[in-house]
Amino acid sequence: MNNEEEFRRLFTDFEKETKKKIRNKKLDLSTCIEILKKDRISPYYNEYDFISFCRWCRNRISHVNDNEKYLIYTDELIKRLKEVIKVVKHPYTIYDKSIKDVYFANINDKVKNIMKVIEEERFTHIPIYENDKLVGIFSEGCIFNYLVNNTNISITDNTTFNDIRDCINITNSKELIMFVSKVELYDEITKKFIDEYNKGERLSCVMITENGKETEKIEGILTSWDIIGN
Repeated sequence: MNNEEEFRRLFTDFEKETKKKIRNKKLDLSTCIEILKKDRISPYYNEYDFISFCRWCRNRISHVNDNEKYLIYTDELIKRLKEVIKVVKHPYTIYDKSIKDVYFANINDKVKNIMKVIEEERFTHIPIYENDKLVGIFSEGCIFNYLVNNTNISITDNTTFNDIRDCINITNSKELIMFVSKVELYDEITKKFIDEYNKGERLSCVMITENGKETEKIEGILTSWDIIGN
């Protein structure tokens, strides 16, 4: 089987799997792709241009005479189309897309030391633990709000997170922090996140645990930039 024949086979598979997602046999492939793109479903959203190119190639194969063909179906094209189909059949989980090297801090750590870590490493949210129990999330946003609303309090070199428990308390946070199971689909969580943004909620981050519970170890993080920026 040459690359053109392989491309035909792969694109037929792509079309079949795409229409399964819409579950409306009356819709053509182009309409299905547009619907999935609008809903920010992978790979239709982030690979839209490539998918459109593949549709164009398939149409050329179908409608151009043999002596007019000039397309070269490269190994790279075949490889990328296979990767797209893989995502169609096996969508990303939220854990697949998360930052897994999570940086943690302790309730007795000095706040300014962790602020330096945030600046140097460009972290946005630091889970704070006390005796293996999550007691809060520290971020630039939470410390700003805390200082604005507590003008009589300052952060010194000796201030620990224990001294500003109200600041890091998730319940008191004005930021949107979601806890989700690691097996949740990335596209579904992204849609929920964007829906909250459209409601005027202050986007923050998604914390991934085994079953989506605050009491479980955080195994991955996705920030608002990771989600909305993609």
